[in-house]
Amino acid sequence: MRVNPQEFVSFPRQTVIGFVPASAPLEQVQEALDGTGLAGQEVAFLDGHDGLQILSRGGESATLRQRILRKVELLSEEGLHLSRAIDHLRSGMAVVAIRRVGSHDAPRVRQALETAGVGTHHYFGTRTFD
Repeated sequence: MRVNPQEFVSFPRQTVIGFVPASAPLEQVQEALDGTGLAGQEVAFLDGHDGLQILSRGGESATLRQRILRKVELLSEEGLHLSRAIDHLRSGMAVVAIRRVGSHDAPRVRQALETAGVGTHHYFGTRTFD
């Protein structure tokens, strides 16, 4: 299980993003996603202060390039969702990102998240948002 990876990609394409309540253990979410049988997915979690630093990229560990990219992302269409993810992390929730999800597999991934107790999730396709 990958928690707070430094290479976390916040600019989503073919990605399901979910907001994990404190009542849903990350291991339970990972197990539900493993049960989908979808190969090739990359699952990463952001949690706590370290996760917030990775997502906001405003901390002392951020490079100048990361700070500039984050500003561009916040101005993009996904900026509102990125801001919401930051707010959720601040409130004690975790964020899960499942990358390399095709539109035909998104319903199965979203159902697995629902089963694990993750009620709020979004799918970012190549040119769509759901």
